[in-house]
Amino acid sequence: MIRHVILGVLVSMLLATVAFARVSVRGYTRRDGTYVQPHQRTIPNRKPYDNYRFPGNYNPNTGRFTGGNEGTYLQRYYGRRSAQ
Repeated sequence: MIRHVILGVLVSMLLATVAFARVSVRGYTRRDGTYVQPHQRTIPNRKPYDNYRFPGNYNPNTGRFTGGNEGTYLQRYYGRRSAQ
């Protein structure tokens, strides 16, 4: 049983990492003097489901799956986009 759970988590992490097109971002300094370390992000597009912030997706920068409610995320995502 435990083997199946561990295998499922590992397969999910692998699939999530492969499914997202990633872009490497070099480290930079913000206007306020804060340094942002090099990291990876998803390629910008107009799809809310394939980025690291969508609930249930794996974020390789944090090493965790993103928590939250998909419905709430989508309401905020589309509400923000319609306000632009």
